[in-house]
Amino acid sequence: MRTKTLAVLVVVTAALAGPAAATASAAPASLYNCTAKYVEGSLGHKGATVTCQGGANDYFFASIDCERFDNHYVYHHEGPVVRAGQTSTVWCDLNAKVIRIFYTSA
Repeated sequence: MRTKTLAVLVVVTAALAGPAAATASAAPASLYNCTAKYVEGSLGHKGATVTCQGGANDYFFASIDCERFDNHYVYHHEGPVVRAGQTSTVWCDLNAKVIRIFYTSA
């Protein structure tokens, strides 16, 4: 299983994370054109979506590192495994921000 990190810089202003441009690093041969977007849930949860292109039998999942606002604890969450061409969405807990976005071949 190979993990790739999407190059992401997060600008923090006050207690909120400001999204920055995300670009994919070199993808495994079977996955390509991976894109990431920051998302915010209805209750204020921060998260990310990753979409990758690939072959009919290629699967992947998104994952993120999150940082809590109160004590700056960093933890990792993984999204669901999806087929290439679909989108994997993953969320931080409430009162935390996304600090890194990854994708992993499954």
